[in-house]
Order: sequence, then structure tokens, then C-alpha cells
Amino acid sequence: MVDWSTGEIVEARAVISRETTALLRSTLDYYAGYGAFELSAITHEPGGPWDRVWNARDGKVRLNMEISNKAIHEYFVGQSKTASIQ
Repeated sequence: MVDWSTGEIVEARAVISRETTALLRSTLDYYAGYGAFELSAITHEPGGPWDRVWNARDGKVRLNMEISNKAIHEYFVGQSKTASIQ
């Protein structure tokens, strides 16, 4: 990143908790084997948060659309509750 006060390029660092690091690692481990089209299909499935915003029934164009974190959370929590162990 650029330090705008000096113009110098500096390394950006973030402090991430152990819990967040563990969540990120487990998420990456789980989804690392999927290809781009598979990931797109998962995130764009009918009835999901993306579909609900992009294909809203009011007929408006959805450029620069925003999907709330709450909508994403509620959808995927609901998905995990209905998932069956195979």
C-alpha cells in the first residue's frame, strides 16, 4: 500500500485473531478443491442472497448491487440447518 503522507510503498499488515485465522483456514481448506464455475454456482444458486438481489421482482437494474452481510448470514445458517449428513 502507499503511505500517502510520504509516498512510500509500505507493507500492509492486519492483526487477525486466532479464531478468525482458524475460520479462514477451515473455509479455505473446504473450498480449495472447487473450481471457479463450481464456486460461482454455489454463490449464485437460485433463492440465494445473490439471486434475491440480482433478480428482485421489481424489475430494476441491479448495477452496483449490495448484498447485506445479514442476508448472507441468514441464508447460509439456514442452509447448514437443513443440510443432511451423507
